[in-house]
Amino acid sequence: MPELWQAAPHFWLITATGQAIPWASVVIVGLFVSAEEVAFFSAAQRTSLLISFMLMVINFVAAPRFASLHKAKKMDELKTLAQFSTRLMIGFSLPVLLAVLIWPDTIMALFGREFSQGAMLLVILAIGQTINVMTGSVGFLLTMCGHEKDLRNITLTAGILTVTLLLIATSIWGITGAAIAVSIGVSTQNLLALHKVKQRLGFWPVG
Repeated sequence: MPELWQAAPHFWLITATGQAIPWASVVIVGLFVSAEEVAFFSAAQRTSLLISFMLMVINFVAAPRFASLHKAKKMDELKTLAQFSTRLMIGFSLPVLLAVLIWPDTIMALFGREFSQGAMLLVILAIGQTINVMTGSVGFLLTMCGHEKDLRNITLTAGILTVTLLLIATSIWGITGAAIAVSIGVSTQNLLALHKVKQRLGFWPVG
């Protein structure tokens, strides 16, 4: 129980930041652009999450296994599972990415004909989510293996970076700048977590 109470604040900050950034991005965008453009951005942001859908599914299945293997000090098996999970996620996500890159206008038009104007936003945000998938289950590897403090620091750093870039880029380039800022934020968080997994656990979950 003491270990649980010590870890709980870190998990709370990780979860709170992860939930707050998508909502904060919409609010910040609304400060600089019209309501119509906010709708385009919000729709593109939600649609881009389809690419990382399989990441969420596999994480829920693999996370308990990560914890048990780490506790048993079976690092080779942990590495194998992490890399297999990453390959599986990439395999399921690539067709979705290809569809987004080939038919972004058509996909966005599902929300209404005028939403096709947000096609470029969808492409930019999809690239950020693709990097998220390609780095693997880095967040769960850190939290399930006792390195939640590292993920907390990474999440807070990426969150501050994302908000800062949103304020600057949206004021200059509008919703296109906002999409770029969000993609950079997502990519930065996952690349930093990827490096930390290598540092703490001794392997790359991409392989």
